[in-house]
Amino acid sequence: MAWEIWSNDMFDRDAAPVREASGEHTKDGMAELWRRHLTEGVDANGIDTLTAFHLHVLPNGPRHYTPRGSQYTAVSRRLRQWAASPAHYAVLAGFTPEDAYRHATADPCFPPNPPMTDPPNTVSSPCGQWRVQWWLTSTMADSYSSIDVVAMMVEDRRTGRNAAIPRDFEDTSLRPVRFLAPRRILLYSTEEDTYYEARFDTAKTQKLARPEDAIDEYAPIVLTRVQEGAAAIWGLFGTAAFLAFAAAIASALDHRRAPAMMLFLLAAFFAFVALRFATERRRQTVDHTHGYIVDEVHSALHHATNQYPATDFTRLEYRRRIPILTGKRDLALIDFSKAELIATRLGLPITGKP
Repeated sequence: MAWEIWSNDMFDRDAAPVREASGEHTKDGMAELWRRHLTEGVDANGIDTLTAFHLHVLPNGPRHYTPRGSQYTAVSRRLRQWAASPAHYAVLAGFTPEDAYRHATADPCFPPNPPMTDPPNTVSSPCGQWRVQWWLTSTMADSYSSIDVVAMMVEDRRTGRNAAIPRDFEDTSLRPVRFLAPRRILLYSTEEDTYYEARFDTAKTQKLARPEDAIDEYAPIVLTRVQEGAAAIWGLFGTAAFLAFAAAIASALDHRRAPAMMLFLLAAFFAFVALRFATERRRQTVDHTHGYIVDEVHSALHHATNQYPATDFTRLEYRRRIPILTGKRDLALIDFSKAELIATRLGLPITGKP
């Protein structure tokens, strides 16, 4: 059914209504009514502006008015913050303003979030915010002929808007493989058996000798061969205390076997230290995309894996000799070349820079 959207000037009540838009499908009209109401009819705080909108279903259908008044301010603010993309307005289009405000007042979880489904020919970023879409199309080569191309664009899934410059590629076998950054894509050509790095914000494409040459900002950063210094020191003190206690007990029980017991415990102590601490290595994996740091400790006698949120860390700390993870607050690095990169991605300051 046909529809029209009209606006009223609430400052001049005697002014005639103004027709703002029209169309053919009622659901499209309801979505347009919601868009105008939440962007122009109320401000960012949910307070009514001086413009009110209503939908008129033609020819003699009902009129749907958007609720106004201070009792609706909180709901208007929540709906305005929630409706950030065309997908959200499509959800609201299933409700009249009267019904939606009634439901939203009683249910804090209203409206339901639309499902995030990917159409064909898309690749999503690991963080889920971006996706690249591609399709085959034709473009004019000159005034008399056209050529087939692959068109690609990057979309922000939260807003539904283009996040980069759309690109056209003459190689129709070119396809995106994965995201390297929010606006950098790894491409592969089956026709040439070649990889490319496309920068959608600068309209540049770089040929790669191998895909491993591309800098992947989404890949976790691995710091290997990080020595565990504090654990070794405290382990030595704890083991020595235990051995001293065991030797005292053995000496009290049998004086004749005390020397042999002491030699046995001393040999066991040094064997334990060699296997436990001399072979110990730490592997720290920093996944800045998902915001966590995995700390793995390996030795001949010990293995432990801990996962810490990046928010537990307040700074990155340089240590030349003994890097220590203290209290889950400082991330110490032995690989100085990656410290600046990690700090930037995690949003942490760097202290103790050599």
